[in-house]
Amino acid sequence: MPHYLRRYRLRAALTQKEMAHLLGCQSPATVCQYEAEKREPDLRTALAYQVVFGLPIDALFPGIHREVEGDVLIRAGRLSEQLTGAQGTPALSHKRKAVRSIGATTDRGPQTNI
Repeated sequence: MPHYLRRYRLRAALTQKEMAHLLGCQSPATVCQYEAEKREPDLRTALAYQVVFGLPIDALFPGIHREVEGDVLIRAGRLSEQLTGAQGTPALSHKRKAVRSIGATTDRGPQTNI
């Protein structure tokens, strides 16, 4: 899954050691693994990258974002089908609307300035 962590780090003139410190990693080797796409950061680390670079997570990890987005859209479609045959109540109507809106929010994609 492509990302631009190394490019953003170099633009900020940070070493891997400095980046590791900012992210709260024990070793610069961990940053190297993230940059080489040999390891995916956990949520806490991804949020730390967001804070350091001032960019949303979907812009920092567009490949992972697209993969997760696709999986969620598939599951939302399945759930929508399951909800279609159920008896209508106000709560169910609200739920159907919420599930249908999931696909509507994904058209814009991540914005990057690379």
